[in-house]
Amino acid sequence: MSYVCWAVFVVTVLIASAFNWVETYLIPLLTGNAGNWPVDWGRIAIFQPDLVSVPNAVVFSGLVFLLNAFGSYLFFAGLIVLYTLTDDVVDFSASLAHDGAEEQRRCLARIGDALIVGVFRCCSLGLMITILMKLQASFLLSDSREIVGWLAADLRAPFRSSGPHFNGYGFHQNVPGFYYSFFCLLVIFAVFVICTARIRKAVTSLGLLNGENAESSSLMAMYGVLLLLTVTYMLIGVFPGFTILMIAALALAACFIARPTLARPHVKKTRELDA
Repeated sequence: MSYVCWAVFVVTVLIASAFNWVETYLIPLLTGNAGNWPVDWGRIAIFQPDLVSVPNAVVFSGLVFLLNAFGSYLFFAGLIVLYTLTDDVVDFSASLAHDGAEEQRRCLARIGDALIVGVFRCCSLGLMITILMKLQASFLLSDSREIVGWLAADLRAPFRSSGPHFNGYGFHQNVPGFYYSFFCLLVIFAVFVICTARIRKAVTSLGLLNGENAESSSLMAMYGVLLLLTVTYMLIGVFPGFTILMIAALALAACFIARPTLARPHVKKTRELDA
């Protein structure tokens, strides 16, 4: 998988982040024209050079994008590691399915359960990150001066008789955070579905009695948490009071991340019949 990791490094660090910085910050700062991009910390020098000079804004935004580039690389490299571990479990299960000792199969089944829990935790945290990414991008399109006040006003919005405090997303402006966070969401969900499906199939092939009802219920709860986080992501900024849903979803996800369980006794069918 080293070639895949290098490909991800080139795409995230050398292509996506560098091109994004040049297009959205360097060119607007050098030309003095913000264009169709919303004004944020990196482009404020165009309108208020007394706060920060253009050269300082260029250097600072470049360093921030460099940090984000390596953060993105580590993020996607982590997903590659999850898929690689899943591939190893599948390979081991194929070699143990027919002639492996019972204790080896039990051990591998426990490893499969632990890996599913790990994949769930990583993917849940990844979706929470995408929610924060879209939240920040949505804030840039609001008329609020700071994000805490914006969220506080949104919390009160459903209980007020006046209309919403924001006017949708403002599709007249380009916000790269929307597209990038949505791409991350698709990749994260795909990794979770593929990894869990392959691990379950591999463990089933070991011929163990795995407490399928308990295992299925736990896995369905994990899917429910990820779907709730996905719905929360889609609804950010869409209606007044979305902050209530976001807080509830993040709190529920945090509880499941702390204690996700796949309790199933790894007992071989034939041994149970003999008993």
